[in-house]
Amino acid sequence: MSTKKLYYEDSYLKEFNATIKDVLDDDKIILDQTAFYPGGGGQPSDTGLIKIKNHLIRVIKTGYLDNNDRIFHQIDPVNISSEMKILLASGNAIKGTIDWTRRYAFMRYHTTLHILSAVMVKHFNAPTTGGQMYENKARMEFEIAKLDSDTAKQIEELVNQEMKKNAPVKTYFITRDELEHHPELIRTKKNIIPPHVKKIRVVEIEGIDVQADGGLHVKNTKEIEEIRIVKRENRGKGHKRIYIKFVSDL
Repeated sequence: MSTKKLYYEDSYLKEFNATIKDVLDDDKIILDQTAFYPGGGGQPSDTGLIKIKNHLIRVIKTGYLDNNDRIFHQIDPVNISSEMKILLASGNAIKGTIDWTRRYAFMRYHTTLHILSAVMVKHFNAPTTGGQMYENKARMEFEIAKLDSDTAKQIEELVNQEMKKNAPVKTYFITRDELEHHPELIRTKKNIIPPHVKKIRVVEIEGIDVQADGGLHVKNTKEIEEIRIVKRENRGKGHKRIYIKFVSDL
């Protein structure tokens, strides 16, 4: 039985109720539904708390099983007492709470990276080759021949201009066949969507960017803020890395 992905129904859902369906290796819980994002596309997995009969246990990692059908919630080993092992049984009800401050930081940076990616394609014809989000910064790699200080300043200004548009962000799904007819939705240089994924999630920042993506985002660009490019790295011939921070994270 697959895990219902509540985070796709509402990425702002902080708490939820669920039922334990299985326990793996004594420290991984499978639930019937979850708001914990299991990670992917450079966005780290969620952490948080699960409450079982007035006992709180720390979730330190979440991830996919079975070609993305089931999601595991890994428990902090310090929580696994003999009493807790009894409670971690199929059929027991739980209440989950995600670490919202951490998740929201990833959402804000993820949407910003999409804007950065759109700017790089539109103005520099530079495809994305990688990326990663952190709680107080993000990075993205591009295939671009030149990335000096003047170019970086131009990129920074263009991204900040787009962010000021207060553009709505929406998501929807298309089929694998539809994706084949719209290769522009793959923003990375190489299509990294696994072959078993038949329903492709698309994230659209109105008037700015449209691309296939499985991560979580804010509802409107007004929720993000001005960025600064704080570091540039040469990753080899034609490959450059950019680190960005929100002004409030400097």
